[in-house]
Amino acid sequence: MSNLIMLVGNIGSGKTTLVKQLTKQGYIVISRDALRYMVGGGEYLFDVDLEPEIFRIERYALRVLSDLGHNIIIDETNMSLTIRGRHFDCVKDKGYRKIAIVMPKLSKEESVARRMQANHGNGAKEVWGDVWERFDKIYTEPTKEEGFDMIARYTEDDEVWDYLVSNLLRRQ
Repeated sequence: MSNLIMLVGNIGSGKTTLVKQLTKQGYIVISRDALRYMVGGGEYLFDVDLEPEIFRIERYALRVLSDLGHNIIIDETNMSLTIRGRHFDCVKDKGYRKIAIVMPKLSKEESVARRMQANHGNGAKEVWGDVWERFDKIYTEPTKEEGFDMIARYTEDDEVWDYLVSNLLRRQ
């Protein structure tokens, strides 16, 4: 059985850092930020007019990769039921084990400070503060009732987390 991992956490919570660890387990990453870099020719390009296309490309990639049975990580905030539901729709009836990894909830100040270290070319704290607030307002805790088979909370120092990564999340 293949895994679909959805990282759930606001900006600066460590999602992309975790992705680097999980790609060593054979996962393929789908990320709208990566698509924004792609359409920007290596520069981060957030264009409101292009966002519907970015979402369509993300969904297309998820459908194609899941048709092939790859283990996949969605490196997005995935803060709402609506967004997570769109990902579930793409893998429906494909036998995927759906896993939410909930990242630590950091304060707005800490999240924005972390984002400033990797700010996608936008060093305005106010912009990232507004982004954090928008995501924080729509946050809904992931549940098994919405379709997850497993929900894990990420902690860097937890032996259970090490077991999860090395055994349950490894490439099948």
